[in-house]
Amino acid sequence: AMLDRDGDRLLLIFGALDAASPAASLRAAREAAHALHGALGASGRPRLALAAGHARAVVLPGLGLAVVGAPVEQALGLQRHAEQAQLLCNEDAYHWSDVCDHENV
Repeated sequence: AMLDRDGDRLLLIFGALDAASPAASLRAAREAAHALHGALGASGRPRLALAAGHARAVVLPGLGLAVVGAPVEQALGLQRHAEQAQLLCNEDAYHWSDVCDHENV
């Protein structure tokens, strides 16, 4: 996974730089969400979002490696709408029904 920062939010990006299947990347992201919530306890669980789709990893002068594309923008938008301890998914991620659900993580 890659770690990136967008303002006051941290982004964990899975599958951008490896050959893992989309299902494997989504499962890894879901496991990371569970681990994060387990480590923070009930009162500190953040709002989370998970998006799948095509994105591009690019090297930006002065910024380094970045991932850009619709899934990144969708995840940021979904995160704003999530309630505390909730994991919202975009449509592409939702189709992997064993990974996303309507329940809190």
